[in-house]
Amino acid sequence: MEYPLVSFVSLTYNHKKFIEDTIAGALSQEYPNLEIIISDDCSPDGTFEVMKQYIHKHPTNKNIILNGNEKNMGLVSHLNYLMQNYVHGDIVVLAGGDDVSMPNRVQDTVDYLIKNPRVVAVTGQADIIDGAGNFIARYENIPVGTYALDESYIRTTTFMCGGPGLAFWRHEVWDRFGLLDAQCQTEDSTLRFRALLCGNIAVLDKVFLKYRIHGNNMSIGKNVYKLKTKEIARQYSRDLIRAKELSLISECTAKRLQRKIRLYYYNRELSKKLSQSKYRLYKVIYKLMNKVVNKAVKKI
Repeated sequence: MEYPLVSFVSLTYNHKKFIEDTIAGALSQEYPNLEIIISDDCSPDGTFEVMKQYIHKHPTNKNIILNGNEKNMGLVSHLNYLMQNYVHGDIVVLAGGDDVSMPNRVQDTVDYLIKNPRVVAVTGQADIIDGAGNFIARYENIPVGTYALDESYIRTTTFMCGGPGLAFWRHEVWDRFGLLDAQCQTEDSTLRFRALLCGNIAVLDKVFLKYRIHGNNMSIGKNVYKLKTKEIARQYSRDLIRAKELSLISECTAKRLQRKIRLYYYNRELSKKLSQSKYRLYKVIYKLMNKVVNKAVKKI
């Protein structure tokens, strides 16, 4: 059997304490046709030096590339740069510089993608660990099955689906839409949206990842409100326009998704104000307004 080339891409920033575990997880992969790209975004904490020292102490015959940016690019520009210059695989897996991949992660996912051509992205289950690597709990129960651009997805104010990290996606998902806008700040939900515009996302009943919680995760708690919601919404709109140009979706579905994007923006902005407001009256007002938004999205 001829296995497609998989690019295992880990983007790191200030992950000095965790990067050795991340690299060890990458090197543990049992898949035979793999390029491993570990790239540091000019971390001030010395992450890149730890990366080089670890590989020097643990020589391998695997195809591994270490990159250290000369200046900080930011998450999305960093990903754009790697996709343009380093990634050659037919299938791409993204891994955080603080997470740990299980040895079966690549092999089991590729096997599934080969058997299910309509599926363009795959994720799975995860165990939550703390900063020291201790098990905390199984990640929230993620229903096993297939996600699509159906009513249950359209009539919500979120663009997320599946478990932590999109994990694997076919390179064609990226090729159809091109670079992400650097102002977008997040690749996670945007890549999921692109995948659903191209096909289906599968959630498997297998633990592929140890997902680390350490206080600086951007997608956890109030940190999520630091992201520029307007720019994320603009990225969704750009990708939606591109999907229409490629005839991936109908005009009717496009109009419904555009309404979803607007309501997503209102929901996030109101939730942000609700979490930051110090005045009880304003909290009541924001909560009521958000209820109106959530009712509206159910009628799309």
